[in-house]
Amino acid sequence: MRTIIIRSLSFFYLTVFLFACGGSSSSSESTVTTNDNQDIITPVIPAPPEDTDSTTITSVAQSAHDFTSDHFSGSDNCAQCHDGLSDDTGEDLSIVNAWQTTMMANSARDPFWKAKVASEVVRNPEHGKTIEGKCARCHMPMAHVESTFKDETVDLFDNGFLSPDNPHFNQAAEGVSCTVCHQIENTAGFGTEAATSGKFVIADNTADPKLYGPFSNPIQGPMLNSTGYTPVESQHISDSALCGSCHDVKTPIIDTSGNLTANEFPEQMIYSEWKNSDFAKPGSEESCQSCHMPLASGKAKIASRPSFVEARDHFSKHQFVGANTVMLDILQNNSTTLGLPVNDFSNTINLTKEMLRSSADIAIENLQQENQQLSFNVHLKNKTGHKFPSGFPSRRAWLHIEVTNTDGDLVFESGAINHLGQISGVDSDNDNDTTNSTNTEYEKHHDLITSADQVQVYESIMVNTDNSVNYTLLNSAGYIKDNRLLAKGMDKSHIPVNIGAKGNAISDDNFDAAEDVVTYQLQNIPNGSYSVKATLNYQSISYRFATDLFKDKYAHSLVNDFKLMYDNARFRHEEVISVEANL
Repeated sequence: MRTIIIRSLSFFYLTVFLFACGGSSSSSESTVTTNDNQDIITPVIPAPPEDTDSTTITSVAQSAHDFTSDHFSGSDNCAQCHDGLSDDTGEDLSIVNAWQTTMMANSARDPFWKAKVASEVVRNPEHGKTIEGKCARCHMPMAHVESTFKDETVDLFDNGFLSPDNPHFNQAAEGVSCTVCHQIENTAGFGTEAATSGKFVIADNTADPKLYGPFSNPIQGPMLNSTGYTPVESQHISDSALCGSCHDVKTPIIDTSGNLTANEFPEQMIYSEWKNSDFAKPGSEESCQSCHMPLASGKAKIASRPSFVEARDHFSKHQFVGANTVMLDILQNNSTTLGLPVNDFSNTINLTKEMLRSSADIAIENLQQENQQLSFNVHLKNKTGHKFPSGFPSRRAWLHIEVTNTDGDLVFESGAINHLGQISGVDSDNDNDTTNSTNTEYEKHHDLITSADQVQVYESIMVNTDNSVNYTLLNSAGYIKDNRLLAKGMDKSHIPVNIGAKGNAISDDNFDAAEDVVTYQLQNIPNGSYSVKATLNYQSISYRFATDLFKDKYAHSLVNDFKLMYDNARFRHEEVISVEANL
C-alpha cells in the first residue's frame, strides 16, 4: 500500500487558503497593537452596474449521492446498511439520515461559505486559483483529494468543482461525507499541528481501502462485498484530533499592499482551545464527539444488515450539531435552489437550539438600589469545551439587558437587536452602510456598564497589517479584540498566544477561566421596585461581517445569491439563555 500525505503546500507561496492551511505555530498576532488612528486600506470594489442587482438566485444542480470514485463512495451507498437503525428506546439512529441535514453534509452547498470564498477571490485576484484550491480542502475534501492524487488543478468557479460538468462535481457537492472521516489515517503527526489546517492523510490505496470505526471485530464481509471497503477498528476515529484536522485553521497573511507575508493568522483554533481546557484532561476527558456525537441510549446496531449484526454499547449519533441555526434555516428555505436532497432541517435545527441552551449559565447577582442608582452584576459561565462563541470570526454573543418598572415600562435597555441583525449601541453596527466605506469601529470589552450605548459583546475582531479593523480573512494579521468566554481550565495568563484574550479583556480581573462578571451601575433610576432581565444571545454572522461581504454583490453572483437568501431569512440570531431578578 502506498500512503501519500496530501499536503497543500510545497512552497509557502501556496499557503494562501481561506479555511485550511498549515505551518508554523508562531503568529504575527502577538505584534499587533491597538491603534485607533490608523486608516484602513479598502479593497477596490467595482461600482454597481445599472442592471446587475439581480433579485433571482441562481439555481444549483442536483448531485448524485450513489457515486463511486477511486477513493470514495457516495452517502447513498452507505445508507443501504446504515439507515433504518434505532436504539433501545426506539429513537431513530439512521446515520445518513441524521448527517444529511448538518452543516458537515452541506459544507460545499453552504451559500455563506461560497459567497465568502468568492469575495476573497475578488479582493485578492492574483491569488484566486490558489485560494479556491485551498478552500476546497476541508469543504470539498473528496473532490480535493481525488484531484490532488491525479495532479489536477483544483478550481471552484467557472468549470471547477461547483459546475455539474466537472468530473468531481458529485464528490464536491457531498461535503464532508462518510468515507472522508472514516478514511483519515492515524499518522505519527495525528493530533499535532502537523495534521491540522486540513493536512489530514488519506491513503492512496485503491486495491484494499480501509474504513476505520470504533468497534472491535467488525463483520467485514458484507461491507467489503457491497462497497469494496474493509471495516477495521481504530480508536483514533473517536479522538478529538480527528475533528482538529479541519477545526484548527491558520491562514496566510497578505498585507495591505497585496504582498504575501511569512506570517499566519489563527482563523479558528477550536481544537487548541479544547486541548487547553479541563475537557482534555486525562481521566476526565470529554472529546469533541462526546458533545457533538452524543451516545445512543443503551445498545444499538451499527448496521441494519446482515440480520445477525450484534447490538453494541457506545453507538455515537451522527448529529454533528453546533450553533448555526441561521444557516440551517437558510438551507431549508432554499433547499431546491441549492440542489439539496432534503428540505426538512427541523430536527437538526431543534437539536442545535438545545445545544445552544446548554452551552452557558447566566445569573443576576447583587441587585440593589441606593440614591437612584440601580446596580447589579451579570455572571456568565461557559459550559462548552472551547471558547464561546468559537470557530469562524463572523460569530458573536452578547448581553441584552432590560429593566422594567412595576407598570411594565422599560426604563433601561442595552443590547436590543433589530430585524437587520443590528445591535443598538454597538459601535460596529452604528450605520446601515453597505457601500465601499468600512466602519473601523468596534465595541470594546466592558467590565462596567453605565449607559445604554454600552453593550457587552463576546467576539473576535480582526485587524490587517496596518492595525485597522478588517473583515477580509486573507488580509487579517491578528485580533485587536478577543473576549470570547474561555473554556473551563483556560487560564488567560498561561495559554498559547493563538488562543489568548485580546484587548480590554486581558486586564479585566472578572474575565477568566470560563467566567465573566459584568457590573451594571445605572444612574437616575427613581427609587422603587424593578425587574431585571438578562439574556445571552448568539449570532453566527454579525451585522458588520455581513454588510462588508455584501459590498461584493455586484462583483460576484454567489455574493448576490447569498445576500438575497440572507435578506429573506426568518431570523438573524438565537437566544441562548435568559434569567430575571426582581427588586
